[in-house]
Amino acid sequence: MVIAAVVASTVPSEAPKALRRNAEGLRAALGLPTEPPSRIRRVMRATARPLRGTTLKFGVGPVNFEATVPVGTRPGGSFLDVESLLQDMNNLLNQSGRRVVVPLDRIDETFKYDRGRQEVLVQALLQAEGRVSLLDSIELVVFLRSDLFELYDIQEKNKLVSRSLALDWSEEDWLQVLIRRVFANEPFDRLARRLSVADERIEVRAALEVLFPAELEGQPVDRWLVDSLRDGNGDTSPRLAVLLLHLTRELSAQPDAVVATVPLFSADAAQRAMTKLSDLSFSEVVSDFKVAPTFVLNCRAGKLTRFTLSEVEQLFDGAEGKIGDQVRLLERLGFLERVVEQHGTEIRSTFRIPRLYTRCWDYA
Repeated sequence: MVIAAVVASTVPSEAPKALRRNAEGLRAALGLPTEPPSRIRRVMRATARPLRGTTLKFGVGPVNFEATVPVGTRPGGSFLDVESLLQDMNNLLNQSGRRVVVPLDRIDETFKYDRGRQEVLVQALLQAEGRVSLLDSIELVVFLRSDLFELYDIQEKNKLVSRSLALDWSEEDWLQVLIRRVFANEPFDRLARRLSVADERIEVRAALEVLFPAELEGQPVDRWLVDSLRDGNGDTSPRLAVLLLHLTRELSAQPDAVVATVPLFSADAAQRAMTKLSDLSFSEVVSDFKVAPTFVLNCRAGKLTRFTLSEVEQLFDGAEGKIGDQVRLLERLGFLERVVEQHGTEIRSTFRIPRLYTRCWDYA
């Protein structure tokens, strides 16, 4: 229903009347914006039906359920077959040579503290993708974090292996996300153009020195940023760039003041923001993902950053699963980084917890 309602927003005014009415009714039932009817149509419909709205039954395959649609948005009948509506919209798109892509993102934020409901949601999305993929001109793209994808034992995920995509963000890409987030603001338009290189990418080093001091905690600012936020898989998430900027502004001495000098942010604000982001990242592992929470909290309590598995086995809670399974999940999350060392003929495997999670321990 949600996918059909999103696609319904693309139905043109010259489409058949019945299709337009059904598309409008579906969007109204889900509380999505619809084109307001004319004043005359509103008056006529308000006098023709009670102001409480109209109950409409929807069918999706073998499942039927009801919703109340606002006055003035009733489709042509009391029952709406959502899959037929999707097919009709697909046919219209085919005729006009158009294509609609519906992306769904941030699934990890939905029911993030209720894994049972979240698993059902992920399963439903994968089932929906399988059905929508049969349509020529409508495509559903579901962005799932790999750890979430692997966390649930869902049959449908095996059908999607060929359709999965691992996003590999280089250091340069990540820094461009951070820079462009600031320089997209209107006051920086002229400066952004002057800092752009031939391929329209902004010159990283010069742009960073507009935002932060050239060095932070004894490191060049670009290295400090990347090294502080890289997880155990060697990845730096783009969402952390935006979060860091918001936190830095919030923790500035005068967050709402107009700044007329560079750098925009002080060393103190940047360092405090990075520590706060570290604390949020650590809390996410414990409170959100809830992977080996006893072990993770014990690491913080003892300020352990590097160890062999045999040295910390007693810190795990057996009730939270086999130790090997807990370790593998922590590696997938990026909380643990496996380091293989060779001393002569001896090979030893150790684990390291990245600075992304341990920085906040130093300032607790």
